[in-house]
Amino acid sequence: MLARDEYTCQLCHKHGEGVKLVVHHIVYRSQGGTDRVDNLITLCTNCHTTKNHQPGGKLYKWMKAKKKVTKQLKGATFMNILRKRIMTTFPEASFQYGSQTYVERKNLLLPKGHFMDAIAISGIKPVGQMPETVTMISQFRKKKRSLHEATARKGRKQPNMSSKRNEKNTKYACGL
Repeated sequence: MLARDEYTCQLCHKHGEGVKLVVHHIVYRSQGGTDRVDNLITLCTNCHTTKNHQPGGKLYKWMKAKKKVTKQLKGATFMNILRKRIMTTFPEASFQYGSQTYVERKNLLLPKGHFMDAIAISGIKPVGQMPETVTMISQFRKKKRSLHEATARKGRKQPNMSSKRNEKNTKYACGL
């Protein structure tokens, strides 16, 4: 979001060395807002205040209007920014282009597919046997978020006494 917004506060348009920037949720998370790119915007700490979050504040008005971010990064630009950050964070990682993956997949006589590409870039030399099934692993919640039902969660006025999501809290899913 910082790169997309050109490291500029989208409310007061300040930018530069002395400006501390934060990423803000347009639709607040307490109101069901997500971490999706189109729900995030860059603000300076002078604009990202409690007063602006309250009714009558500019950020509150944006939330109610579900402000749309007009400028979006194209996929390739976004991936280049992400690649640079990943390679900086994990210097021991190596980068591989799709053309390299294609050649390795063909050498291993694998059909086209995301799972096969993962096998090809894993460094495995021979593939002894093709799997007949693929296991997908999905996380599911085992416990409630609220540690104590009599206490209201952060950002909530009412305690979490009868949340419907508690019905989903189970130790098992699909027999597993």
